[in-house]
Parts: sequence; C-alpha cells; structure tokens
Amino acid sequence: MIKISKRLKAVASYCPVEAKVVDVGSGHGKLPLYLCQAGVASQVIAVELNTNPLANIRRLVQPYVDQVEVRTGNGLQPVCAEEMEVVCIAGLSALIMTQILETATAKLTMTTRLILQPTRYPQVVRQWLLDNGWELIAEQMVEEKSRRKPKTHTILVAEQGKPFNPYQVDKRLSVSDLIYLGPFLWRSRSALLRYQVEREIERWQKSFRRFTISGVEKSDKKRDQIEKHIGWLQSLLDQW
Repeated sequence: MIKISKRLKAVASYCPVEAKVVDVGSGHGKLPLYLCQAGVASQVIAVELNTNPLANIRRLVQPYVDQVEVRTGNGLQPVCAEEMEVVCIAGLSALIMTQILETATAKLTMTTRLILQPTRYPQVVRQWLLDNGWELIAEQMVEEKSRRKPKTHTILVAEQGKPFNPYQVDKRLSVSDLIYLGPFLWRSRSALLRYQVEREIERWQKSFRRFTISGVEKSDKKRDQIEKHIGWLQSLLDQW
C-alpha cells in the first residue's frame, strides 16, 4: 500500500466505496493509486494540467491501468458529466477551486459528492457551495508537520441538497460567521479551529500595532477596519 499524507488520507476517507472518482490536479498521482489499492474507488480519472508530472503519474498507476485513466487538461474540462460521480479537488487555492467548479457547473448535475481541500480560505469555497445549491455534509481539519511549523488543512464534503441546512447549527451566530468558521467544525468545537482563530487574531493585532506606530493619518481608516475585524474574531471566541 502506498504511503500518503494525513491530509490525503482524510480526503480519501470521504470517498464512497465503489465510486467513480475524478481527481483534479492529481499532481504526484498518489491519491488515485491509494483509492484503488484500498478498494475504495471502482474507477479514477486523474486530471493534471501540467505536463511534467503526467509520465510519473502514468508510471505510478501502471499496475491499476484498468481502473485509473490519466488525462491532461484544465480542471474538469477533459471529463464528461457521466464520469463525475465523485469529484476530489485537493491542494489547490480556493480561488482556482471555485473557478474550476464554476466553469463545470453544467456538468455537475450528475455529481453526487464533492470532496474539496483548499490550501487556504475554506470560507471562499463554503460560500460558493452555498450559492450554488450544494449542502455541506462534513468538515475535517488535519494538522501535518512541516519544516517551519505545522500546517493545518481543511477538508469540505458536499452533496446536492439543502445548502442552508448546516448553517442552522447555532442561532447565536450568523450564516456569515459560520461560513468563516465552518458549521461542523464549530459544532464539534474543533481544537484546531480555535487555534486557527487565535492565530488569526494575533496576526491582525500585529498589523494593528504597525498602523498605530506609523501615525500616518491616512492609516486611520485601515486601522479602524482592522480593529473591527479583531473585535469580530474575538466575539466568536467569546461564544466558544
């Protein structure tokens, strides 16, 4: 069994058994191989835009050539609607991820599940899901070691349904609050989520001090915006 990261294992754990999976931005190709070796996916289409990794992906999945097909292209363009039962997009920016989904909206009518792991700003992806009729059904945060400091990753799982359902978890918080926090992460009071919010407050406090020290009059508006944002983040922690 190929060794994969904690992040990719979390992504793989949300793939239904015997599903037909499309892995967008397959990169090294480890996720498609793992899904086949673990007996999770019946078929995987690995899509990669960059030509350099393609030969490596094909070589890696060669023992499972009957189950894994490697295609080159941008996002979901090289995939047909009937092939997109489950779509995984992991390790891409939230902006690129939502652009891929937006471009393929017409194709997603036959997709039963989206498994998404943006590199940052999961709230951007949550907002897209909400705006486009996808119901968030699960979330998970995982932490991995890195050279400088641990990295935190957020996995979002969505299905077609009632998009506002998960945002009724806590009447004290607005939908906007929960889009930022993640409704399932908030419900479970994820320790990683709290840590992330605390670090975010620290970063904004540093910015606030920098603007205060500068004493430049035109910075007053920016300083007020930062102070308001810090207050909002702190109010979320106060309701923990």
